[in-house]
Amino acid sequence: MFRWKLSLKILGLFVLIVPVMWIVLDPNGQRWADVNLLRLMGNPAINLDFAALNGNEDLAQLQKIYPKLEFQCEAKDGTGLNQVCYAHIAAINSLPARYLSFFLQDGRLKRIKLSYRAAYHEAFSQQLTAVYGQPGIDRKLPPANRVATWRTGPGRVVMKAQVSEQGDNQLFWLRPGYEP
Repeated sequence: MFRWKLSLKILGLFVLIVPVMWIVLDPNGQRWADVNLLRLMGNPAINLDFAALNGNEDLAQLQKIYPKLEFQCEAKDGTGLNQVCYAHIAAINSLPARYLSFFLQDGRLKRIKLSYRAAYHEAFSQQLTAVYGQPGIDRKLPPANRVATWRTGPGRVVMKAQVSEQGDNQLFWLRPGYEP
């Protein structure tokens, strides 16, 4: 009888401790926890195919493509862009992210900015490489200033090649022919 109760207690502890250890110690567990905590806060997870964008999308089309996003828009002056619309998100393509900003000029999409935690920089880089191939990297620049560029059909995705583990990082989608 004593062994039976002891076995049940050990099993109960095992059932409680293993998931917590997975979340704390494993990168996949940490990613799972980050995504689900952000989703519990009401932020949606979306899939974004950069190759499907062409720079002719307007706000109504973006709202139709991403109905889960709650866009908050404001006018921008002096930047060459008329409007920026952003939305808080939990994840993009299954990777934790903070927010997504859509920059429009004359009502048309010109660039997208995705903000994410530095801990997921390598995961974003690997995902982009798996989908769009090896990035172009200008090796003439010092390592801290290098950017990786992926061709995504008509546009391109740009992000720093290396980041520090501090703060948020961004990657950008730029429409064809657009130079920031």
